[in-house]
Amino acid sequence: MMHEYKSNYPDARVVIIDDQKTITMLLSKFLKNAGYSFITSVNEPLQAFKVCQEVIPDVIFLDINMPFLSGFDLLELFQNDTQLAQIPVIVLTSDQEQETKYKALTHGAIDFLPKPFEEPEFLVRLNNALEIYYKRKELENKLNELQLAMNEINSLNNLLQVRNDFIKEAFGRYVSDEFVNELFENPDSLALGGEKRWLTVMMTDIRGFSSFSEELAPEDVVSMINHYLEKMIDLIMKHKGTVIEILGDGMLVLFGAPIKIEDHAAKAVACAIEMQQSMDEINMWNRQMDLPELEMGIGIHTGYVVVGNIGSMKRTKYCVVGRNVNLTARIESFTTGGQILISEATKEQVNESIDIAKEMEIHPKGEKNQMTVYDVAGIREPYFLSINKEIELLIQLPEEISVEISLLEEKKYTGTLFHGSITKLSRKSATIFIDKDLPVMSNLKMSLFHEDFFHGKVVELVQGMTGYYVVKFTWLPLKVREYFMKSIGHDH
Repeated sequence: MMHEYKSNYPDARVVIIDDQKTITMLLSKFLKNAGYSFITSVNEPLQAFKVCQEVIPDVIFLDINMPFLSGFDLLELFQNDTQLAQIPVIVLTSDQEQETKYKALTHGAIDFLPKPFEEPEFLVRLNNALEIYYKRKELENKLNELQLAMNEINSLNNLLQVRNDFIKEAFGRYVSDEFVNELFENPDSLALGGEKRWLTVMMTDIRGFSSFSEELAPEDVVSMINHYLEKMIDLIMKHKGTVIEILGDGMLVLFGAPIKIEDHAAKAVACAIEMQQSMDEINMWNRQMDLPELEMGIGIHTGYVVVGNIGSMKRTKYCVVGRNVNLTARIESFTTGGQILISEATKEQVNESIDIAKEMEIHPKGEKNQMTVYDVAGIREPYFLSINKEIELLIQLPEEISVEISLLEEKKYTGTLFHGSITKLSRKSATIFIDKDLPVMSNLKMSLFHEDFFHGKVVELVQGMTGYYVVKFTWLPLKVREYFMKSIGHDH
């Protein structure tokens, strides 16, 4: 006894194409008995293709032997249509020749049902075709979802690559490749927080930059400072330093953070020497561009500081804070152009490898006691670097040049005026008689004829001559420079 067959897919859309109405009516009855409700019968072969395009069925039953348009013709039309090519087709025919079956299957049919057939076989073959079709559609949908997910991943990867390229572009200008790579490999290093670390701090400053930049066109100022910084930053990265801040013409640089290095003090000193050596090349370019020559002072100190990321989750900055950072800035403020001053702590770290030109006692602002700093002349193994100290001959003037002088503290005018007389001159220095006691390293603001201002620093007292000081110029405007050169018989 046959059991009543019920469809697993009652909502499937079924199209029956047969020129005999008795066949389409019989199959429709089978389908309704099994619970199918979306049934379309086509008895005109010429209309079959259009009907299928409109219905987009889930399965097609197709007779082969029909007038005007055979089942084989319709199979070819289905295969050339984007939507219908995927629809399963079950061929119905009384022709049971093997060649006919082979031709139907090679033209796109998935099954072959010979006439006459019983209802159960018809329904089972239909169910199998639908199950395969729906499984395939489910798999295609999952593949599409997977493709969408892959596209999204690729999009995110592209955004990440853009972000990484930006980090390399932004950070890579100021830090070594090792630091940038550490950011990629250890993203936790970007988290907010800090640590206390023993390292070496460097501060640099161009002497008189703020003053002479006011005399230049803005584009010339930017061009000059960019050319200078490009060379300096290359050298800093070469010695594994990290530029924490670019303060106009000055830089704050760390050696030993964020990448830990054992010989950070020696690397800082070697880097500073190469930076001073490179000033000849920079000034050669400046002269070619009709720009003023630059002189740089560098201060270096070794000690404990707090380093880390500060800010918020939206904006974070790697920085350094602490007393020893401020002390480095104070040491740098005592330098003259072309000079490197280091602290006792840095000297002890570099040990016997360092060559010292002289030592000096200074009293930095904010410190209770005086401290000793050292004027670096060179560093030996493994760097073998030295600073070429330019020896300038001070030329006696036939007539003294009167100047008005005031003290500068923290680059600010104190307001107290006193008079002096320039007795000897060179391109970068002067001997000045000042009827006032001034400590070595005093910063001076001077003027000629009450209007042409220039700056200098007391670098030594003239032995055996009370009131006579050697002052190194830190900024000379073009007009004053030309006047001084003319006074000692130089054209330039």
